[in-house]
Amino acid sequence: MRRIFALVRTAGFLAVLCVSLATTAISMGVWAVSLTAQVTTMTASAAATAIAHRKAIAAAVVRAKAKARLRRAMVVLPVAGMAAAVAFERQDYLDGKSSTRIETLRIMAAKSAPHPQR
Repeated sequence: MRRIFALVRTAGFLAVLCVSLATTAISMGVWAVSLTAQVTTMTASAAATAIAHRKAIAAAVVRAKAKARLRRAMVVLPVAGMAAAVAFERQDYLDGKSSTRIETLRIMAAKSAPHPQR
């Protein structure tokens, strides 16, 4: 009777062990597939963002080159060139002044933001 009880107890233990190991293996497999899908999605998103940034930078470069060509063309004409040069310089000054103002406001906002209590 003791041998049968020991055999049943051992078989039960082995059955519980096998079921728990199988459950763990299946859950780890599902987890790995889920993480793989997330990585794939994030990689595709990063690639799309990089392409969009490249296009935006290229467009900005094209605009800057066109603006420089226009300036050179306008400066060639004597009277209109002087007026254009003054207008372009004034516009650059105002652009720099507004960007400096915005940066100053950002710095002031960062300094005046409440700091977290320690």
